[in-house]
Amino acid sequence: MTALIYLFLLSFENSQVQCSILSALSNASSLTLVSPSVFEDVVPKVLQHDLLRCGTFSKLKLLHLGEWFSTRGYYPLICLLRRSPAIEKLVLQLDKSGDDDYETLPNADAEIDPPCNEAVTTFSCEKLRKIRILCDLRNDKRAQVIVGILSAHLCPLPDIKIKPIITIEV
Repeated sequence: MTALIYLFLLSFENSQVQCSILSALSNASSLTLVSPSVFEDVVPKVLQHDLLRCGTFSKLKLLHLGEWFSTRGYYPLICLLRRSPAIEKLVLQLDKSGDDDYETLPNADAEIDPPCNEAVTTFSCEKLRKIRILCDLRNDKRAQVIVGILSAHLCPLPDIKIKPIITIEV
C-alpha cells in the first residue's frame, strides 16, 4: 500500500485535535507525509501527538517527509526511523519557504540546530541504504544540520546525497 498525505494549516481545526493518521498508515510500504513549512504550527503539533501513540511501520520501505519532521530537534524524524525496521530509502524535502523563514527568525540557529542531548542513543536501520535530502543547494543551511543529526543517531550511516529540489515557477 502506498500513502501520500499532504497536510496544511486548514487540515485540522487546531493543534489539539486527537487523531490517528500515522497509526492508520502503519501498514503502508511507501509513505509520503508533506506539509508546507516547519514554521506552520498546527500540522507538526498534530503529527507529533500522533507519534506518541503510533506503533511500528513494519512494512515501510520508502519514507518521504516534508519539513514538519524537523521540529522539536528532529524528534519526528528520529522517532519514525526507530519505528521503521524495514525502511530502505528516506527522502527529506526541505522547501524554500522554510529556508526563508529560517533566515528571518531571530533565534534561527537555535531552532534549526538545537543543542545536543548529553545522551544521544544510536540505533540501526539495517536495510536503510539511501537517504536523499532535497533542498536549495545554494543557500539552505539545514541540510548539513540534518546530516549531523542522522550521523549522531544512525549506525551504520547509509549513503546520503543532497540534491536540488525541483520547483516549477510560473
